[in-house]
Amino acid sequence: MMRGQAFDTFKLMIAAVIAVAILGILLGILQQIQGPTGDPITTTRDLMQKALSNPGTELPSAQKLSFTKGTVFRNTAFRSLFGNVNTPTIYFTCDSTLVVNGLCIYDGADYSQNILTIDGDFESNIKVCCSATTYETCYVNIGTGNVYNGCK
Repeated sequence: MMRGQAFDTFKLMIAAVIAVAILGILLGILQQIQGPTGDPITTTRDLMQKALSNPGTELPSAQKLSFTKGTVFRNTAFRSLFGNVNTPTIYFTCDSTLVVNGLCIYDGADYSQNILTIDGDFESNIKVCCSATTYETCYVNIGTGNVYNGCK
């Protein structure tokens, strides 16, 4: 009778090892499926820093970002990336559908202003490019379209 009891314990141990292995596989899959994460301002700052080192190169975000109503993109928030340059120019643009739907509001009528306000919740990618002719101008586009055409 002792033999049967030992065998049941062994089966229980094997079942526990298999359950832990399956759980590990499922957690790995779920981590890859996770939704949009990351702060748009932080991601913009990180991409802009890379774009300054690679002028003329359009750098997209690796994933969609969650934009929330009330977020404001300001030229002045990113000036520290430019070192001693007194007045860097940073233009913010949005895909036309975001503008038409009132999700992106520019400070003025121009579609390339230094201040951009998010007036709704949405998810989107961004692209950043700093001009190859000068390090003092960067362009940030929210959406899937190309960055402002002056970045070449």
